[in-house]
Amino acid sequence: MLDCAPVSILKRGRKSNGADTSHSWHTSAPNLRLNRNETLKGFQTLTPCDYVIEGRLGHGSFGEVFAARGKTDELVALKKVSKRAHFNPQCILREIEAGNRLKQQGSANHIVEFKTFFETENSFYLVYELLHGLDLYSLMKKRNFFPLRETEVMELMRQLITALVYCHGRDTCHRDVKWENVFLTEDGMVKLIDFGLSAHIAHEDQCYDFVGSPYFAAPEIVAKESYSGFKADVYSCGMVLYGLLYGRLDIHRSVIGTLHWPDKVQNDFPFFVTRAAKDLLSAMLEEDADERISMEKILEHRWFQQEKMAKTHSL
Repeated sequence: MLDCAPVSILKRGRKSNGADTSHSWHTSAPNLRLNRNETLKGFQTLTPCDYVIEGRLGHGSFGEVFAARGKTDELVALKKVSKRAHFNPQCILREIEAGNRLKQQGSANHIVEFKTFFETENSFYLVYELLHGLDLYSLMKKRNFFPLRETEVMELMRQLITALVYCHGRDTCHRDVKWENVFLTEDGMVKLIDFGLSAHIAHEDQCYDFVGSPYFAAPEIVAKESYSGFKADVYSCGMVLYGLLYGRLDIHRSVIGTLHWPDKVQNDFPFFVTRAAKDLLSAMLEEDADERISMEKILEHRWFQQEKMAKTHSL
């Protein structure tokens, strides 16, 4: 049921006990806290009654996502988040701020398009472009976690890295890159979604909050050390790549606080992964964040250059 009673979008919401998004860790960091009034300034006052609900797309711990049609007859995804749930409103502010900033900077084909935001007394509503397809977790589950062909993985990763290079170029780190947050549309386009744990921060600055998802979080986050959100994104992308090629995510024991990191990542790969892929994975999953490859350099790696050479020879 949608609540059509409007409130000012600048009205302060109820206090929250603070919690994280599903399957993710999150603790607040003072240096990344957003000002509510500044973040929500300028949004048009809307209510759920401005949309006709055409179906529910999904639901989670904190709310639901609906397919809805607005007054312009455009079909959109309407994300409803309950204020009554144990939810940290900073996640909503971060998602709004990131979506608005990335949209303002120009077209980003591989990032889900944020459209607008409004709220009622009981809920936050975020409006996005409507995507048709499935996330990578659902894709792998549908395949019984059988690995994808390396050429298929290469194309998916090229699009994902392109999206993150775009974000990093605008001082935005995602900080929760995982299979569930990488959406594959029916026409084969990758869309990066869910910026609720993102941070707008200078590249030289450090993050201090404990965020991410167990299988995908960088070792420096698990160790609760200060870290670069941009280098953490690289590691998470490495785990996305590893899982797609390997069909599993147990490169290390994913028990928080007792993680074991192999001395040589290459020793843990199956024989059917090419040397170029192993080399890139080793660079992305480097335990020392200072030695880890940058997001911008990943597309220059010889693994992706093989794709270009293959296309050239096929002409």
